[in-house]
Amino acid sequence: MQLITEIQSHKSQKPEDWLNALIVPNIEWVWSEDDFSKTKPQYVEQLRFKQGAELVLETLQDLERVDDESKLEILLALSKFSNANVPWSSRALQALSARVLKNLELDNRTDLNDQLLKTIIQSKLRALSSLKSESRVSATGYRRQQIKDDLFKGVKPVLQNQFSSSLNELDRWKIENMSLLSTLYYVSLAENKELLVSNWGIILPLLLNYFDEIEGLVKAECCRILGNIMVCLDSGLKEEVNSKEYFKKKTRNHIMQTGVSEVFDECLRPCLLQLPKLTPPEKSYKILSVAYPTLFMLLKTSSSSYKEFCEKVTEIINLYCLVSLDSVKSHYRLMVFLIDELKNELIPSIGSYVLLSMSKLVRMLLDVVDDPFTLFTPNLLLDALDTLRLILEQAPQRAAHYRYDLLGGLIKLWRHLAKEEHNSHSDHISVGLHLVKVKLLELVAQIELLCEKAPEFGKDVENLVKLDPSLKILLQQ
Repeated sequence: MQLITEIQSHKSQKPEDWLNALIVPNIEWVWSEDDFSKTKPQYVEQLRFKQGAELVLETLQDLERVDDESKLEILLALSKFSNANVPWSSRALQALSARVLKNLELDNRTDLNDQLLKTIIQSKLRALSSLKSESRVSATGYRRQQIKDDLFKGVKPVLQNQFSSSLNELDRWKIENMSLLSTLYYVSLAENKELLVSNWGIILPLLLNYFDEIEGLVKAECCRILGNIMVCLDSGLKEEVNSKEYFKKKTRNHIMQTGVSEVFDECLRPCLLQLPKLTPPEKSYKILSVAYPTLFMLLKTSSSSYKEFCEKVTEIINLYCLVSLDSVKSHYRLMVFLIDELKNELIPSIGSYVLLSMSKLVRMLLDVVDDPFTLFTPNLLLDALDTLRLILEQAPQRAAHYRYDLLGGLIKLWRHLAKEEHNSHSDHISVGLHLVKVKLLELVAQIELLCEKAPEFGKDVENLVKLDPSLKILLQQ
């Protein structure tokens, strides 16, 4: 409190008097704020640190001048609050630090950012390099063409317990330098292509080191940083154009030139497997909501042709998205996210290539639609119906092949809706179910239009209505 009082009374304007209060402590940070994590001693410590840092930054809002010798140290300290998603920062700290940097005219300074990377961060990286015997990238940030064949030559298994001091040192380095993750995030926000390219040999190894962390939320922040970097290096990712148009204008970018896309791909795919039951649902959502868009951007910026891109996206749909949907059926928020990802990003980007996944997609979406419990989550039903409509629009030539599967599944939904009409629901669910009914009628009309030339289909529909007159509104619009 004495420090705060001194700053408020303007008795102490020297950076060394208040920078110590902003040094991020070397503790094992609590990333997930669940009931168990809140009982850990370090959780109390990180709360105290954030409260103290917030008080100091609040008192520095009027600070307008510092010595040139202190600018780099101040930038390093305040850059660690640039990301509100890390446990040593918050939205309040993010806003306060940005305001102080702006007042001191230290924000978006290319010269200082470059100096920050080439001096302080590079020195930290040298210590890391001495602890890691093998790396997937070279010192200049290029993918290694060949891993040493004799890396494990002469190595024999040892039967007794072994404790590696090197591993302990590596863990210690990560604890001491975890806050550099935010500094890397700050640099990635600068949107300075020349800065990133000239310091690629520093940025890439540091980012890959954090990707190797076991904690899934650390990986999520790495995804965020990588996304910022890709948007900066490939300006085409900012433009709102479809994937075909993107590849017509695409030029070779730095990620393609350095050949590190495969390394990033290996880092990102495990993030897609952070699912319940091994990962808590809330934590899983935080990771997936960053990992999927980042991987999508990586596939786009690293593919040499539209065909190659579509094949890679199809692989993600089949091996990850659909498998994940099957395992998160009891988690509404994750289901909505995954179907939204299919509807808004993955399927629209591949056009007719959706044929390669169509049978699995139709089956999975009909499973969602047919589940009577989804009536209590109308948004999920609306998303599933919209996705089915999108698939039929992109592959109309195959609609007739799935006509009976689609019709059977949608009739089930119609009957579920008919039963629920007589039950009382909240206004939110009642409005949602009405929208589902409208969307369902539109989808069935679309199927009938696409399948009107299919043999016997019209007669089969008429026979269904004769057997069950309640289907007349649905099938004979």
